[in-house]
Amino acid sequence: MPGGPRPEPVAIAVMLPVDRAEARRRTEAAFREEQLPIAEGSDSDVITTGRVSLTVDIFGQYRAALSGADSGTQVELSGSYATDDLERPPWFQTGGVPLPPRGKLSARMRGKLGGAWARLERIAARLEASGR
Repeated sequence: MPGGPRPEPVAIAVMLPVDRAEARRRTEAAFREEQLPIAEGSDSDVITTGRVSLTVDIFGQYRAALSGADSGTQVELSGSYATDDLERPPWFQTGGVPLPPRGKLSARMRGKLGGAWARLERIAARLEASGR
């Protein structure tokens, strides 16, 4: 491939034809539909979820960054994972490929971490449907 491999996608961007306040309301609703708790102290431009269990010893957190003007708002969805057991990376979650104990969710993950990325895709699909 010319220029080397493409970077691994670590975020999903959705453009909504609404102002930030309405985009925030829709994003929070999409998070709630996925049973994701909104963290206390989320500001007007960034919505963060509380820590959620992805597996027995791996936790995740989701984030939506809002940007734009009154005529439209971009919502950039991303997520991260972490394990409390810093001595044992979550090997079994990626088909035997070692991962650091903390990192960003990406489109190429498999297993439970792939399921966490799929959750971001479902949130994006809900937001896209709400913008039609």
